[in-house]
Amino acid sequence: MSKSSWGIFFIVILTFGFGSISRSQAQNSNVDFCEAITAILRDAPNKFRNVRTNVVETGLNAMIYKSGVPVPGVISARFVANMGNFYEGGLVKTDSVYKLRTVYQHYDSLLNDCLGKQGFKRKYLENVYPGLEDYQKIAFFPPVGDAENPAPIQGHVTVEAQYVKEMRAYFLILFIYEH
Repeated sequence: MSKSSWGIFFIVILTFGFGSISRSQAQNSNVDFCEAITAILRDAPNKFRNVRTNVVETGLNAMIYKSGVPVPGVISARFVANMGNFYEGGLVKTDSVYKLRTVYQHYDSLLNDCLGKQGFKRKYLENVYPGLEDYQKIAFFPPVGDAENPAPIQGHVTVEAQYVKEMRAYFLILFIYEH
């Protein structure tokens, strides 16, 4: 199965619900979110071996693992081993492109607060999905260091808005890549 087929498969299995969150729960959730993202990133050089659990599916070119790290706000998550390893976590599913805006801005800010303090640099990249040009791919790249003090090898993080025509739904997805 191709990477895009796996992505569509993942999106199809997403389910979600929203609950009420008090202000203190939201603040704790922000800290927990950063800790969870950091834990996953720190294990990237190990191909996520310490943060993934059981194999849930195998295919011709990929293996899908359960996530062993709960990330607050993520609806459904998995690790994919396929010509490189990555974490994939659904942040929202909606039938309206306009409903993405608040969640998109929230995770842009949350990730910048978390990863910016760790030296990651935020970049906005073109979104190739038609109609989603306003929702640029948000990418966070690790520090590179210099010749005398190279930075340790780390993964990078992206948040991407996608539309699945067959489901008539928009998704915001968090990816954490091995390198």
